[in-house]
Amino acid sequence: MAPDQDDIYFGVAGAELQALADNLPHPAWIAYADGFIFWFNRRWYEYTGTTIDDQRGWGWTTTRHPEEIEQITAVWKQALADGKPVEITFPLKGRDGIFRLFVTSIVPVRDASGQIVRWFGTNVDITGQVMIEDRLRVAETDWQSLFDKMQDGFAIGSVVYDATGIAVDGTIVKANKQWSFLTGLPPVKAPGTSLVQVAGVAGEQLLKAFARVLESGVAELFEAHIEALGRWLEIRAYRHSPTQVAAFFHDVSERKLAEYEARRAQDNLLRVSRLSAMGALASTLAHELNQPIGAAANYIAAANEHLKRSSDPEKQRLQQLLKSANESCLRAGRIIRSMREFTASGRVTKTSEDLKEMISATIADFLDDEASDGLTFEFVCPNGLPPIMCDRIQIEQVLINLYSNSVRAMATTEARSIRIDVTARPDVVLIRLGDSGPGFTDRSPEELFEPFWSTTDVGLGLGLPLCRTIVEAHGGAIWGERGDPDGACFVIRLPVDQDGPQPPST
Repeated sequence: MAPDQDDIYFGVAGAELQALADNLPHPAWIAYADGFIFWFNRRWYEYTGTTIDDQRGWGWTTTRHPEEIEQITAVWKQALADGKPVEITFPLKGRDGIFRLFVTSIVPVRDASGQIVRWFGTNVDITGQVMIEDRLRVAETDWQSLFDKMQDGFAIGSVVYDATGIAVDGTIVKANKQWSFLTGLPPVKAPGTSLVQVAGVAGEQLLKAFARVLESGVAELFEAHIEALGRWLEIRAYRHSPTQVAAFFHDVSERKLAEYEARRAQDNLLRVSRLSAMGALASTLAHELNQPIGAAANYIAAANEHLKRSSDPEKQRLQQLLKSANESCLRAGRIIRSMREFTASGRVTKTSEDLKEMISATIADFLDDEASDGLTFEFVCPNGLPPIMCDRIQIEQVLINLYSNSVRAMATTEARSIRIDVTARPDVVLIRLGDSGPGFTDRSPEELFEPFWSTTDVGLGLGLPLCRTIVEAHGGAIWGERGDPDGACFVIRLPVDQDGPQPPST
């Protein structure tokens, strides 16, 4: 349909409308009710480099991309049929031959009766906007990729305060994948998560630090042991906004473990050094003590010979005392030689021994040597125990050392008793030695076996470590337990003599 001049101007108001449309910053056009475009504004011609003659009617299709024409035409015809506004995005070719992306908005113009008399369309260039959005999208993708590829956990959170201004919790706003890995929370569940819920008892430490960072604006670097996660974390926090804190979470658990192992290795080295020094000391003392003990035994023998020629009425009693003194010296010499050989070589000379008889002998010797007022022994041992292979002197010293420890521990106890209970298994015997003392108090039983650690002011802390060394050299073990019901209890496990006579079967 060819346009009339009057049609172009829409009657009396047409000139104002044309002036308005001509000054729009975007290309614009007007079509008849049937879709025939008969007018374009100045911006259209400036952008496309076309004229009214080659654009009139359906000539506008020359400015569209060939691959888009079919779709655009279909949308335009559907709008004409529906009589409804429509918006479509497609490339529009400029006078330089370059296609740029435009949003075309088409609205119907109706007369007083509601009939469509014209269509008014505008084309808005969104190429720049799309490019910016694409750049932002790429930047967001790159940032998110970098965010998620960070080796450290990273999270942004807000601090929650109570009515008095005390920080009571924190809420995670955003977190990367590594933070999710550290906490075990899926990334989709990170936003909104409670910091206290994640950090457990360490949450208070983190909250105080984050609140300080928010208040001062000064970044902080600190370490926290998150027991709930089983990790040590190095945390660097800084103020992200007036209400938010951002923090890096670096897992230093391996470093902490390495430091712990290094300290433990150093402690073990010190322990070995102390034990070595103890062995050297014991060997030296054994060597030095042998001579005076031997001399004492000689003096006792000489005194006994002199007494034989004496007519003293107390002669028999004195001879018995000298005999006992001589036997004690000889026994001390055997103990010293045995301990000297053990500390020098670590080897033990084992013989088959009757455990029940051996324990009974140590109890009798101990009661003879110690102030036994008020001290009682309860010894429970079944008959028919299998013999054990051991160095009798060394195992006796272990038992006597434990008796002595119990007596010292019961110094302030009214009822002083030592309970020894022996049980047998097919391949081992167990000796449970308990007392009525105060027990291990606030110390772990295992600590007592550390060299130079003592519960009293009179001990060097070498007795129990040496006891353990002796028992382990016999293929056994020794450990401490809480007494039942009170006091301390030590358990000795020793292997039986598999080749010796066995108890009768029951």
